[in-house]
Amino acid sequence: MKAVKRILTALLILVLAALLFVGGIRLFMVLHETSRVKQAAALIKEYTGEDAPETYDAIVGRGAAVRPDRTPSTMLRYRLDAAYELYCAGVSEKVLLSGDHRPGEYDEVDVMIEYLVVKGIPEEKLVADYEGANTYLSMSRLGEFGIQKAVVVTQNYHQYRALYIGGKAGTELTGAVAEDIGFSGDTVLRIVREWLASVKDLVNCIAGKEIWL
Repeated sequence: MKAVKRILTALLILVLAALLFVGGIRLFMVLHETSRVKQAAALIKEYTGEDAPETYDAIVGRGAAVRPDRTPSTMLRYRLDAAYELYCAGVSEKVLLSGDHRPGEYDEVDVMIEYLVVKGIPEEKLVADYEGANTYLSMSRLGEFGIQKAVVVTQNYHQYRALYIGGKAGTELTGAVAEDIGFSGDTVLRIVREWLASVKDLVNCIAGKEIWL
C-alpha cells in the first residue's frame, strides 16, 4: 500500500510540474506580446481618422478549418471578415493568406481567397502562402514575402503565439483580434492544444527552424 501511495504521489508531482511548466511558457508568451495585441475595431478606428498612421506591408490572415463544401468555418470567417474590414480601412493594400493546402484533399488557402474575392477585394491584392500548414510555418516565413511590418488577424487565444513566432523571425507585428466563436464543445480542447503548441513553438523559435512538428 505504501508503495502504491508513493507511486501516486510521484505521478501527481509530475503532473503538477508539467502543468506549471506549460503554464509558465504560455504566461511568458502572453506577457511578452500583450502590448502588441489590439482589437480589430480599435485598429480600424485609427485608420479612419484624419491622421491615419503609416500603412503596413500586409494584413496576414491565418488559416483555420474549412467545411467539405469549400466554405470557411465560423472561426475562419470571422478572421476573414476582420481582414476585409482592415483592408477597406486602408491598413494595408496587401492581404497575405496562409494556411493548410493539400490539393484534392483539404484546402484552406484557396477557400480564403475565394471568400475575400466575393466580398470585393481584387484578387491581385491577395497573396497566397500555400506552405503555411501550421502557425510556425506561416509566421516564421513572412520575410520571404518581403513583409517587414504586418497586422496578424486571428482570435485572441491564438494571437500571442503567432506574434511571438513572427517577432522572433524579425517581423514587426501588431495583432488584430478577430471575433471569437465563444464557448463551444471543443473550447477546452482548443485551449489545451494552444498551450501545448506554445511549448512546441518556443522550442522551434530557439532552434530557428521547425524541429518539432
